[in-house]
Amino acid sequence: MIPHKPFRILLIDDQEDVHRDYQKILGKQESSTAAVNKAAADLFGHAPTMFDDWEGFELSSALQGHEGFELVQRGIAEGHPYSVAFVDIRMPPGWDGIETVRRIWEVDPEILVVICSAYSDYSWAEMVAQLGRNDRFLILKKPFDNIEVRQCAMVLTERWSVSRADVLTGLLNRRAFHGHLQLEWNRSIRHEFPLACAMLDLDYFKRVNDTLGHQAGDLVIKTVADLLHASCRASDYVCRYGGEELCVLLPHTDEEGAAAWAEHARQAIEMASIPIGDRIMHVTSSFGITERLEGDDGVAQVMDRADQALMTAKKLGRNLVVRYSSLHGSEGSMHEVQQRSNYFQGVTARQIMTTPVASLQVNATAGEAASFFVRFRLNSAPVVDLQGKLVGILSEKDVIGILLDEDAWNVPVERIMQRTVVCYEEDAPVQSICNFLSRVAVRRVVIVRGGCPVGVVSRGSLLRWYTNSVAMHQPSVTASLHPSKVNRARLMEYTKAVAECAAELSEFISEPADDLVAPVIEGVAKLQELINDLSICSQSDNIPVIVSNQTYLQTPGFSSLGTLPVV
Repeated sequence: MIPHKPFRILLIDDQEDVHRDYQKILGKQESSTAAVNKAAADLFGHAPTMFDDWEGFELSSALQGHEGFELVQRGIAEGHPYSVAFVDIRMPPGWDGIETVRRIWEVDPEILVVICSAYSDYSWAEMVAQLGRNDRFLILKKPFDNIEVRQCAMVLTERWSVSRADVLTGLLNRRAFHGHLQLEWNRSIRHEFPLACAMLDLDYFKRVNDTLGHQAGDLVIKTVADLLHASCRASDYVCRYGGEELCVLLPHTDEEGAAAWAEHARQAIEMASIPIGDRIMHVTSSFGITERLEGDDGVAQVMDRADQALMTAKKLGRNLVVRYSSLHGSEGSMHEVQQRSNYFQGVTARQIMTTPVASLQVNATAGEAASFFVRFRLNSAPVVDLQGKLVGILSEKDVIGILLDEDAWNVPVERIMQRTVVCYEEDAPVQSICNFLSRVAVRRVVIVRGGCPVGVVSRGSLLRWYTNSVAMHQPSVTASLHPSKVNRARLMEYTKAVAECAAELSEFISEPADDLVAPVIEGVAKLQELINDLSICSQSDNIPVIVSNQTYLQTPGFSSLGTLPVV
């Protein structure tokens, strides 16, 4: 956030008495507050807020151009740059004012300049030829009026501030932020300090604007900006990067520390109550975290990695913090599975996916979706269009999130579903799916054929398949039976379980019931898991599978019941 503290003004003049005059006009003088406010009111029509209790500007003096140039460099290095420089045109024996300004702009192109001259050393055309036709400098003739000097200082410092700050939030704008990012990047490399970056986005922010209006949206963004700024250190930089996307630069912080800060900020945003009219709103946010890495070529790579992590956080359901490093490694049982890649050779999603898939149609309502989840005992489901093509995914959380809205029960699923769905083709290698599930929070992926969902692979089904595969390739050393006998015994166990499951399902279907779809889907899914186990067991020793109920297993549509509309 642009700090509300005295702006820094640099005075470059070879006469010391001129510096004393500047101090009287622009320096801290409590007795002159009323005069300053009057001057500001004459200029702006009202006294700007930052001058209500005006304490003057923070002034620095240099008697020669090169001294002023060094002060500008130092201000940039300290992260507290000068906003305005008053530069005399003639300063023998060193650089003149034009050369001084030209050199200063080479290191700080944002600083605004007032060129002070009592002589006609340069015509306007010559100044433009030297400095360019731009609006970064003004000309003030000596001897100058005190009010003119003060007005120049107030106008230019306010303009400098506005050019660097986001008007709504007061945070740094993108241009100013990138300047600080480059500065901290160079400092991090030079002193080998860690540097972390966090990008965040407000979840489903478009709904706020669509349902409550843009004024409410502005209030939400302003509130979140204030929360972020309050959670940061004085050395951190907070930026409104665009729309509802914000960015925070954390010097002297590694990715782990940044993730801890981000989690604290995420919780603060989630818990915040934002009064909008006669209602209280709560919003959530998603964070992407990264740090400067050895081998990075520039700041663009840091921003790109943070953005990738943010995109992943949004794909994984939002309202969470994702570290970039987590996208390329993980821990736990799924990671252990990933290391045993020899079991995945040649195995595709088709061989281990669970079918059938119960899907919602895109023209369903939130009320129908809620009934669907209760009926099928699901917590999420793919959403398909009228041709059966996958267009999104809906979860119980998405439905619950709108329950307080007016006429929520009739809200179309299309409005609240997540359009980004993690899916794989049915011939995708299982190793790729395992690699994905081992590093993200997603618990399952949708398998598609020609754009239509035909199955799912979950962490549970993947671990089940893996466990069976390991058991078949590495029989227990404590078993007293020959490995082939152990496998045959396991085959008999699975075959019996398949037969019992099929018999139960057949018996249920033969009895009158109001609702057959939900129990059939549940029974077939369970049956398919058992058959997958049986298939893996038989492949390990090339033992043929003999299942008595062949008629049931060959029933048309068994392998995939396809998409089921909401009934």
